[in-house]
Amino acid sequence: MGTEPVSPHYESFVRSRRAVVGLTGLLYGVFLFDQLNTHSMYGQHAVYQMYTLLAFTICAFEIRYISMKLPAPRLTWFYSAYTEHEYKQLILNWQDKLEEAQRKFLSYSKEQIDYYLLHKEFVYIKKRSLSNVRLFIICLVSRK
Repeated sequence: MGTEPVSPHYESFVRSRRAVVGLTGLLYGVFLFDQLNTHSMYGQHAVYQMYTLLAFTICAFEIRYISMKLPAPRLTWFYSAYTEHEYKQLILNWQDKLEEAQRKFLSYSKEQIDYYLLHKEFVYIKKRSLSNVRLFIICLVSRK
């Protein structure tokens, strides 16, 4: 459940940044491995290269997301359309989450409304029955 994907190629936030997340995890793993031996020059050198690779990956893969934050004119219509689409997805997702949170309270309210409608129907049938009985008594009395 949730918002409909725009196309079959739509990716979630984490999935679209899998390279950065994976490189950060790899960097952390190399850092932990380097902690085993404090005098390891090779481990420190690998960590420095991983920092460089991480910075390059962020610049290469995330440039359009970073450029959206800069207060500069957009080069094409794509960026404004993309920003508007992401904003709509955010609002729709918020509304869906709110509806899911309210669903448990709404079921109780709907049950109470059903009971009220059932009570109104009962009152109507009771009035009709009393009216019919009264007419029947009047007819009986008028015949005598």
